[in-house]
Amino acid sequence: MSIQPRSFDEPQADELEKLRKVAVEAERLRRRHDQEVILVIGCEFMLFTPGIVPGATFFERVEYLTKGEFDMAELQRKFRTFTARMVKVARSNFKGRITYGAASDLEQVDWCLFDLVGLDYYSYHADRAGHTQELAPFHRWGKPILILEFGCCTFTGAAELGGMGWDIVDYSGDVPVIPPQYVRDEQEQADHLANMLGVFTAEGFLGASPYTFISPDARTARTTGPMARTSPPSACARSCATTVTIRPRRTAGNRRSPSTLSVRSMSARDSLRGCLNT
Repeated sequence: MSIQPRSFDEPQADELEKLRKVAVEAERLRRRHDQEVILVIGCEFMLFTPGIVPGATFFERVEYLTKGEFDMAELQRKFRTFTARMVKVARSNFKGRITYGAASDLEQVDWCLFDLVGLDYYSYHADRAGHTQELAPFHRWGKPILILEFGCCTFTGAAELGGMGWDIVDYSGDVPVIPPQYVRDEQEQADHLANMLGVFTAEGFLGASPYTFISPDARTARTTGPMARTSPPSACARSCATTVTIRPRRTAGNRRSPSTLSVRSMSARDSLRGCLNT
């Protein structure tokens, strides 16, 4: 299984301490059980951790990046510096394999620091060849690749929006509203998940975690018209992201022990991406 602490707009010092505590507990699990425990040191630091990209909040940092007026080399330097600090904490307290949930289209990770390449992958391509081309650079590190997030929301056109599907919600009023032009489409989500699992299997990846099963702390968005539900969503006492095991064909050079479960702590960020996924 993989364990990942989640932080949302928390100071870097707090994130480091949170990781230390999680790493200590993960090491206890690793020693106690036969199944492998993988520690994921964090997720998309450039978006969710203050002090790398200007902005006090996630939304301010996203807005800053969308304007395009920044020194990317400097942002990547700050990102790598903080990542190296997190790796040091993880290695000091955990003796198993570690990875990181990278924003695959934004962060330039030094994967030499890790045992596995970990990606949050929301890119859209009309055919699999596009995914193969985009994912090719990650194979060059010569390490197992684990998809820590992928998927889309449940409306027509969501697959093309990828990880920004939550952005259709209008939060300007007292009650979040989904504009009436969006049509609820669970089949699009199911088709996208099946297609991406096919992509990841063909790539020979270690495993993949659809994002996300449920976000019980998500604010409910009011829906009308095509997006309106015919029945309320089912409740769930615990939130999790389930890893789909990808079992590659066994050859002389391919004898992986795939992970079968991903355990994540949920956060306000999950409310954003997950508000339409359930």
